[in-house]
Parts: sequence; structure tokens; C-alpha cells
Amino acid sequence: MYFSVIVPVYGIEDCLCDSVDSILNQSFEDFELILVDDGSPDKCPDICDAYAKKDGRVRVIHKENGGQADARKAGLRLAKGKYIVYIDGDDMVEESMLEDACKLLEKYHVDLVSFAYASGAGSDRKAYSQAICEPVAEGYYDKERMKREIYPKLLSDKYSKAMFYTLCIKAIKRELIYSCQMDVDSRSRLCEDIMCIVPAYLKADRIYISHKVEYYYRYRPESSSRLFQTSKFYELILGLQFFEKLPVSYACDFSGQIDRYALSISFNMLDAAAKGGDREQLSEICRYFEDPVLKRHISDAHLKKMTVKKRITARLMRLNKIKYAWRFLRACALIKERFG
Repeated sequence: MYFSVIVPVYGIEDCLCDSVDSILNQSFEDFELILVDDGSPDKCPDICDAYAKKDGRVRVIHKENGGQADARKAGLRLAKGKYIVYIDGDDMVEESMLEDACKLLEKYHVDLVSFAYASGAGSDRKAYSQAICEPVAEGYYDKERMKREIYPKLLSDKYSKAMFYTLCIKAIKRELIYSCQMDVDSRSRLCEDIMCIVPAYLKADRIYISHKVEYYYRYRPESSSRLFQTSKFYELILGLQFFEKLPVSYACDFSGQIDRYALSISFNMLDAAAKGGDREQLSEICRYFEDPVLKRHISDAHLKKMTVKKRITARLMRLNKIKYAWRFLRACALIKERFG
């Protein structure tokens, strides 16, 4: 078995068929599709079983809800493929994805291939965005080139550029990804992808970066990844603690990258909270900003070319003026809402 395609499934009955069909219609045939029903409360379990009955390449796991990382672990334990491909159940892929991945894996003998993606809504891929590519040149990277060009962008360089955090646009050797996936703290749903991909990059000897669009990220306003919850700050702190323990011996300013990642993600989440306008969340958010791990990394973070909005917010966060930062971001949101 060449590829094992693992798809966590939860609450996506309206778009699951688009995703599964795009996988089963691959031009490359040597693969298995593992659908992991993560305790989905809708019709997804029945849809998964129906596909398994129609196509022998489909295997289904039914389990209690444990989150995406937990579902991926369950699928990975069952996987037989030499290479692992993760796909989210509400997204779609090009029918050539596995064939193109195989060609690159065989030609360059790499441990990991990463593709470009496009984003949009609905099932019409032609309406999706132009290619969104990794922030490095297309091509083959050996270990030395990775140290120079990939590692400085694992979390964030000084200009907020970073390698794609998502696992879903990649094909990765099973023996490489297995331990990385199993080490992910499933409690941190915010950081579950990056907790896996960063160690994978550090362990890989050779990779290939492609700028060809093979993945279609489907924007869904109701997606759980887009809904702000104060617990995401706790999940961020778990992620920061995870990164602090990674044995990074290369000169890639990794401690500085952790600082910049903490600042940028905190800004994004505080901005999302302010746009929501729920003042009752503010006290709990302020308590998270008192955490010494988060506080230290935000204080030490240095980014270049920040927007005025981000620079002011970062200054207020460093001064621990979280309520003022929230009010400032709330005012920005209301002004944009009124005047566009």
C-alpha cells in the first residue's frame, strides 16, 4: 500500500461527499481511505458506512469524540500505507494529488512533500482563490538547505512569515510522521497541526516544496476552527510549553520564533474576541494573559513591519493592559463595520 489517506469526520454531512468523491476519483489507485467518524452527531456515520460498502478502498472507524488530533491518531494506528496524507472532511483535493505526490516522492526520495492550496466556499473549485504557496522557493531541500531556508520559518520569522501550519497539504512518510503525531497533546486543538509538523520538519532529511495547487480549503463560517472560545488561550499555552521542550540545536532563532508565534496568535485571538463583542469573556481572557509562559513570550517578541493596529495592540499586551487592547480592537471592528 503506497498511501493511506486519513480523514477525520465530525459534523460535516453537507460537504463530506464532495471531499470523499475527490479522493476516490484519484488518478493514482494504490491507496486506502480511512474515514474516522469522531462521534459525529449527524448523518456522517451512515455516509461513511455507505462509502465503505461501495468501495473496498474505504475503511471506517467509529469512535467517541476526541477531537481532530485524536481522530488522526486512530486512523494512523490502522494505516498500512508507506506515506500518510491527511485531508479534512470538508475540503477537496485535485484528482491528480496522489499521482503528483508519488512522482515527487520517487524522483527526489524525500520524506515529505508539501503542496500549495486555494481557498473558497462551496463545491465549485473554479471559484476558489489563486494559489497560496509556502513562503519559500519551489524545489528540493536537503538537510543543509532546510536549516538555511525552512527552519527560520517553522513558527515565524521576523516578518511573520511561516511555513504552512496545516498537515493537510502534505504527503509524509509514515515512519516519520507516526511518532510526531502520537506526541501531539490532543487537548490543544488550536496547535494540533503545528505540534506535529514542526517536529516532522526537524526530523526529515529531505523534503520537496511544490507550488502546484492540489488542495482546496473550504471556508465554512460555522467551522469550529473559526469560532472563538476563551479556552483557545489555554490551548495556545499548551502549545508554547510543547515548543519549549523541542530539542532544536540548529541556529534558526527558535526561541525567538516561539515568542513571535505567541504574540501573533494572541493578537489574532484577541482580535477575534473583540469582533465578537462579548464582554463577559474579557475577565477570563485577562486571566490567561497572566500566565507566566504566555506573558514571557509576548514580552520577548520582536516583529518587523507590523501594522499600526497590531503594533498598538502588541504594546498594550506587553504592558498587560488587556482590557484596553480589547477595547481598542473593538473600536477598530466597529469603525470597519460602519465605514467599510
